[in-house]
Amino acid sequence: MARLAVSTLEPESVIRAQTDAKVTPLVVALREIIIIRYPTPTIHVYDVVEHGRHFRRTLVWTSDRHRTLSELIHQPSLASILLQPMRARPSLIITRSLTSTMGTQEFVPAKFLRGIVPEVLLWQYNFWRQFRASDDVGSDGKRTDIIVGYRRPKSGTNKDYDEFQRFSQIKIILVHEDSNDLNGQCETESLAIVERRSLKHPSNSSNNSSNSNTSNTIPTKENETKEKSIQTTNTIKGETTTSLLRQPTRRSIIGLGHNDIVDEEAPTYTLLGLLHGPPSDTSSPLRALCELMLRLDSLPWCLCWTKQQVHDNNSGNSGNSGNSRDGLSIDLVELPRLGLTFQAKLGKDGKTTKLYSIDHEGLFVSNEGRSCESTQTLLNGLPHTVVLEREDDGK
Repeated sequence: MARLAVSTLEPESVIRAQTDAKVTPLVVALREIIIIRYPTPTIHVYDVVEHGRHFRRTLVWTSDRHRTLSELIHQPSLASILLQPMRARPSLIITRSLTSTMGTQEFVPAKFLRGIVPEVLLWQYNFWRQFRASDDVGSDGKRTDIIVGYRRPKSGTNKDYDEFQRFSQIKIILVHEDSNDLNGQCETESLAIVERRSLKHPSNSSNNSSNSNTSNTIPTKENETKEKSIQTTNTIKGETTTSLLRQPTRRSIIGLGHNDIVDEEAPTYTLLGLLHGPPSDTSSPLRALCELMLRLDSLPWCLCWTKQQVHDNNSGNSGNSGNSRDGLSIDLVELPRLGLTFQAKLGKDGKTTKLYSIDHEGLFVSNEGRSCESTQTLLNGLPHTVVLEREDDGK
């Protein structure tokens, strides 16, 4: 993978600079180009824009819409993008401070995560960045930032709402390789660890905190109706309703996640990057999984998770046969747009790890489509399919 910085210069300033050595050409646009060589040569173009006195990236063009993390339906030509100047625009920073535990958070617009985080997560979650002190550096000299994604409430526009993952939360840990980038001036590279944590169900959390403050419980429909009736009654009687009006409801976007309770006993899943996999190892399970998922959907709508802790230095010492290049097991594969989920389990032989379908019991992803000639003949003309096999070989 190669990274290039491209600056667009103002034509008139370039002409003046050719005649006058004291004149410096005016930069009217700054872009970043990512070139991926393997397995398919792909180019991604990011606009580097200013937002709240910080530089942010957003994907604007890609040479392969299937091998990217963003859903770019309509994109202009590459030449028009590179020659187009960027206009100065006002920006708005939204911050909130709901509870002492959450602290102060800054809203992260989805466009600044486009091409960096899979599109499906941008559709399902709203992201907020935790405020941290500028001099907050770890013992290893690296600075970390945390972005938390809170599940969006179900609405008419969110047709792909997944009830199974309704009570979940995304945590993105940004690890900066160099602590010099304190002002967001793109002076250092960063790595991101994306985790999905389960939340306690409303019934369980309400029972556990029945004697505690009501602001720590997840409101249900009955609680919302009760609160609304109390507000109406108090208004009629002329009583004060300030405390109830300030408490955010379940569908309040600005108060989203204010009462989330992470289930510490549930497993934490870490996202594996299908786009930036092994550079040249064609036999890698992660690379093979990427090619398999592309038969069903685009990478923006494919999620691959592992239960192992990526930030643990000892996590790469596992010896399972289904491990990826870095020793991380592939435990869960989701295609939310198609409503398909596969879970990695050991087969009957106890040695080989297979992807079993959760939606179709007893079926797992088969390799017959690659090894059997008769199966390959049947699959001719069906490029967007995978073969599922039963444990008993269909008998």
